[in-house]
Amino acid sequence: MFGKRDRDGNVGRALLPVEVVTGKSARPTFVVLTACLLCLGTSSLLAQSTSQRLPPVWSMQPPTSDHNMHARARALLAPAVGRTVARPTASFSSAPPEFESSVGDFPHLPPDPNGATIDPLLPLDKELAGHAGSQLYDPAPSALPEDWIAPQPLTGATGFLDAGPIDVIPNPFVNGYAWEPRFVGYGSLQMFGVALEENNRRRDAIGHQLVLDLDLRLTGTERFHVQFRPLSENNSGGSYYRFSEPEGYIDNSTAEPDRYWVEAELHSLLGPWADPLAKLDYHCVAGKFPFALHNSLLMNDEILGVAINKNTVYVGDLSNMNIQMFAGLNDVDTFADSDARVYGVHASADYRRVFYEATYAFAEHDTDSTRDSHFAGFSRTKFYGPLSLAGRALFKWGDTGGRGDGQLFVLESNYTRLFEHHPLGIEYAVYHCNAFGATRGWNSIGGNFNRLRTSFEVNPLIGIAANAAPDDAWGIALGAQLFRHHEDESIVPEVAFQQVAGDAVWGLGLRYLSKTGSRAFVEVLASFNLADDPQYNREGVFAAYTVLF
Repeated sequence: MFGKRDRDGNVGRALLPVEVVTGKSARPTFVVLTACLLCLGTSSLLAQSTSQRLPPVWSMQPPTSDHNMHARARALLAPAVGRTVARPTASFSSAPPEFESSVGDFPHLPPDPNGATIDPLLPLDKELAGHAGSQLYDPAPSALPEDWIAPQPLTGATGFLDAGPIDVIPNPFVNGYAWEPRFVGYGSLQMFGVALEENNRRRDAIGHQLVLDLDLRLTGTERFHVQFRPLSENNSGGSYYRFSEPEGYIDNSTAEPDRYWVEAELHSLLGPWADPLAKLDYHCVAGKFPFALHNSLLMNDEILGVAINKNTVYVGDLSNMNIQMFAGLNDVDTFADSDARVYGVHASADYRRVFYEATYAFAEHDTDSTRDSHFAGFSRTKFYGPLSLAGRALFKWGDTGGRGDGQLFVLESNYTRLFEHHPLGIEYAVYHCNAFGATRGWNSIGGNFNRLRTSFEVNPLIGIAANAAPDDAWGIALGAQLFRHHEDESIVPEVAFQQVAGDAVWGLGLRYLSKTGSRAFVEVLASFNLADDPQYNREGVFAAYTVLF
């Protein structure tokens, strides 16, 4: 159509559409007719392809309402969403090709290269059944109900961890801090059985122990606390019936409270009368209260006295510094033949991520001044990630009329490890290693431990802290605390070695703790000692069932 050559070889000009109409050339007319036929054929094929995909709108009944209009619109879109689309036989459309699968399908992801080593997820019902001990509280259904409330202690006035406003009562004595009273009562009841053979002497018994704590809190810094152990006088461990000789019931019951004290802050007490700028941020406690120093190795006793501390002391690069001054006027168990009075000061602080402790104390004998003793202790604790190390050096001098001077050196360590795969249900473990050396004259300021349970402890350090060192001794204890099923169960195997005055003593121990309900647990202690000297031989089992309330 762009032109042709004549007989002379000259190229003619292109024919215009007007020339086709006027008939000036027959061949251009044939070309135009051929193009029209091709266009008609293409249109018919496109119509056929379109009719196979979407029905023509004019072939459907006209809508009679808005609802029908929306229904028809959804019907028009339905083939593209839910049905397989037929492939057209021919199409000249420039649209992208269509797939035979539905629009909502996606290709499958490639397999996980680590899939063989990854534990598959448990079904939801099994996961809920074994999570956080829920199977103990409500076994059917497996999950805790949505309205389940954790066991609460006996409360009065403001509820324990309760919602809502706090009942505020103006101070009836002075125009000071208002009272926010809250009373909480809680305790435990324990049934136990004992089977012990020590130094060729047999002791078998069953007994019970009751602990009742009453706490009245007036403000955030003032409270009264009383603890009763009506079946365990002087922390004996409980009252029990003994089957071995001499057979009979050992009654350790008492109506006297075992602990009682009052806590307060001087600013809260004396603020209405003191200068507003006076620094009275001193916390004090008075009564009969538990007091422990240097991880219970220097002192772990219940003293009748007073203690005052200040934890807002800033010196150089020291942080968290706390200074305590204490005075025990009675019931201090420093000496076996008499009560004692103790006076001392204790300081602790953090310095460059290291925790330091230092103590000085003076123990005064009730009747014999030659038994008066001085005590000093130094401790250093540092964390290295999951590993913690603590070194302690404890000294005693004086006591010229008794055991004389003595020292105790201790190295304590523990290491926490989490398990990626839980062998036998064990989720993590805390390993410990304690080494010590003690001289003959060493005894602590006061070691009022539970005397019944102490007989089943394998770690020699506990025996030395509760009683005087029998002689020059050194030893080591290795063990691990294994936690299973979200800490609902704990197992502590332990092995110990001690050399006392040249005699070797080996020990094996096992402690087992397991929850049996939301308020109850079972505890089992087993110990076995073997030595050349029969006085150190010991084997026994202590089993107890405790209910909390």
